[in-house]
Amino acid sequence: MQMGRRGRFPPERILAAARGIVAENGPPGLTVAVLSQRLGAPVGSIYHRYQSREVLLADLWLTAIESFQPEFLRNLQGKNTIEAGVAAVGFACRWVRRHPQEARLLLLYRRADFIRGSWPDQYQSRAERLRREGAAGIRAYCRRLHGDANARHLRRVRFALVDLPLAAFRPCIEERARMPDDLEPLVQSTTRHILASGLN
Repeated sequence: MQMGRRGRFPPERILAAARGIVAENGPPGLTVAVLSQRLGAPVGSIYHRYQSREVLLADLWLTAIESFQPEFLRNLQGKNTIEAGVAAVGFACRWVRRHPQEARLLLLYRRADFIRGSWPDQYQSRAERLRREGAAGIRAYCRRLHGDANARHLRRVRFALVDLPLAAFRPCIEERARMPDDLEPLVQSTTRHILASGLN
């Protein structure tokens, strides 16, 4: 039995080109005409895969999250709770190094920069699932660390695992600069201190 042909412009190729455009010029810079020129593809080939620019932007945003979030959350499940948080932050450092375009999407822009108003129907459940999984993973980690997930403890955990790394990475991402070699151990040691000091 012959497998169906994927065509010259499969979704992953379109997404890769779209990601490059957004990394260079932000979400407003992505138009179907610009993408068509970048790919060397007829406009119709893009619309065959994505019914609108909005659908393409939604897929681009969600795909970037999906390339990061599952492994970050898996790291949080490590046996030693504090070191699991440190490992998750270490993973985030390495992911930013290896995926600079995706990192620009997630660190420099917000969901609203990609989709204003309602998400396209076929992406709403996907977005909601990712939101629920991310929030549940942080809450579960907080309960392991503190025995509960009250507002104060959640705020500290989110600061250590999310806000601190974002603040550390953002200047390099904004300037398209190489992340310093000592940034990962610095962020990890600070995360460890915050998580441990919250137990006192």
